[in-house]
Amino acid sequence: MKSAGVSFQLVVTLVVLLTGALLSVSCNDRIVPPVTQETLRGQTLQYFDINGFRATVRYDGDFNSGEAGAGTVWPRSNPVPAIYNMGLWIAGNSGGSLRVTASFYGSEFVPGKIGVIPSAGVFKLLRSQASGADSTVWPVDLGAPQTPDGRPLVYGDETLWTAYCDTEQTSHFRFQTMPLYVDVAQWVFGYTSAGTPANTMFLRFDIINRNQTPIEGACVGFFADVDLGNPRDDLVGWSSTAECGFTYNTPSDSSWAGAPPALGVYFLKTPMESGFPRTTSFLGYTSSLDPGSASEAYNMLKGSMPDGTPVRDTVAERTTTFMYPGDPVSRTGWLDAVPGDKRVLLSSGPFTLQPNQAQTLLVGITMAQGTNPVNSVSELLRAVQTIRITRTLWDF
Repeated sequence: MKSAGVSFQLVVTLVVLLTGALLSVSCNDRIVPPVTQETLRGQTLQYFDINGFRATVRYDGDFNSGEAGAGTVWPRSNPVPAIYNMGLWIAGNSGGSLRVTASFYGSEFVPGKIGVIPSAGVFKLLRSQASGADSTVWPVDLGAPQTPDGRPLVYGDETLWTAYCDTEQTSHFRFQTMPLYVDVAQWVFGYTSAGTPANTMFLRFDIINRNQTPIEGACVGFFADVDLGNPRDDLVGWSSTAECGFTYNTPSDSSWAGAPPALGVYFLKTPMESGFPRTTSFLGYTSSLDPGSASEAYNMLKGSMPDGTPVRDTVAERTTTFMYPGDPVSRTGWLDAVPGDKRVLLSSGPFTLQPNQAQTLLVGITMAQGTNPVNSVSELLRAVQTIRITRTLWDF
């Protein structure tokens, strides 16, 4: 049902909105335990579950559940599939060859940081636990952030932090390229606040080129195989105003309590920033376009079809790097008209990543539910605009 990948060095950030939980008191229908050395210790798999989302987070950059079900569900209190699989893609030219690494139905990254004996894992901490955390367990050797007094630094009300890298050619099972030799530090965080923050998740990726040569023509992307309830009745679109890729249902999807919701994926920070975050392409497609080679993945990160053919807006009659930019509310412009099992790929690039240079990509994921599928899209785009202007939630 799924496959593919990309790679290079830069920093990406995915953020999830969450609100504060109090130590040893009820939080989002859970009892928050006191933090101990054992609860802080890194695990190969942890769950982001502070708000409406419940997302599987693995220590190698994979977000798959490892089971038949979706890696991310919503709402957490009555789980319905939201995203089957998602992850970071990086690609570019290094040492005279195209190199791609990706988390794409399995990860081509490996746990840990280049040159450090791995104490790798996913480290999960609530804001209310940070002051009592054992700082000797917090993986500073891997680059985990700290406060000035040496305590773990928590973004939002819950942070899941991990580090992984691209060093092993044997792990490149998707696209069979040489490694890019990049380090990635990943945050998943959010808030329990009511409204939009309770239904938003952020992912942040900090990427550093550890190679001695620059990565030319670098592109970074975020892939998501969105399965909104029934995976076979989804539609996708792009809003240039909100700079957001969205997935919504047909009215017939009965998976939900109430109207089918809409899910948005968007960049808040990119290596291409110039005012507005520079999303340079958006593709929405089915498995028939899943890339099968490094060149196909790289073409897609540049906003083309896998074979390099430009995407064509059949309504505006022009080439574009953004699929389905029409308005499903007014039914104008180029719209996705064929429901199916859809994937989305947002990209930023190309740019040059110099040796030891870092870049950041910050991704937001928001769910909104209106009175019908199209109204859910309207509610979603309003929510995304709210997230964008509320920089205190994610601009760290």
